[in-house]
Amino acid sequence: MTIPVGGEIGEEIHTVDQHLSFHSGTGKAIVNGKTEVVAPGDVVIVPAGAQHNSINTGETPLIISTV
Repeated sequence: MTIPVGGEIGEEIHTVDQHLSFHSGTGKAIVNGKTEVVAPGDVVIVPAGAQHNSINTGETPLIISTV
C-alpha cells in the first residue's frame, strides 16, 4: 500500500497477526498506543486484536507491504 504525504491508514483492528514491512518513506507506526518511528527496512509486528495505525510523516510516499 502507498500512504501519501501527510496521510494515514486510519486506526484498524484485525483478527489475525499482521507483519508490516516498510519499503520507502518515513513515518510512525502506532500499535496499542505505542508509537515507533519507521523507515525503509523496518518491520512492525501487529498482534491479532491490536489497534494500529501507520502515518506518513515524511516528504515522500510511505510504501508498506503487509502479510
